[in-house]
Amino acid sequence: MRRIGLRERVLELERALTLAAREAAWETLGSEKGITGPFEVALRCVVEPGAPWRISCSLDLEEQIRDAMRDITVKLDVLRQGRLYCYRCESSSCEHSVPTYLRKRVWRLQSHRASQVDRIPSDGSGSAPSQAGRAF
Repeated sequence: MRRIGLRERVLELERALTLAAREAAWETLGSEKGITGPFEVALRCVVEPGAPWRISCSLDLEEQIRDAMRDITVKLDVLRQGRLYCYRCESSSCEHSVPTYLRKRVWRLQSHRASQVDRIPSDGSGSAPSQAGRAF
């Protein structure tokens, strides 16, 4: 290990944590723009001296950052209105984030509209064709 001094190592760590938080925002929200205020990320790990020195965490560092991002999305209300948070995709923008009842309602509306299109007169008169002139 090349020695560069504690201050330089801390700056490297700050840059790495900043980039990791931005990546988590992109993966969670599809953008970093929804987060407008500061938020806390508390990482817990244990330093194990030895040859070589190691860091161990009871919860993976990536998971700790993802958990902090999940917490902040709820606190800052950056979730999309009418959507749920999808823990599978870690986003409120995916297809899974649309509530099931809403998906069924949209499907019914689309089906209803499609059936209404069949009833529109083809002559543009605005009145329904008589049953006698209609071919089945």
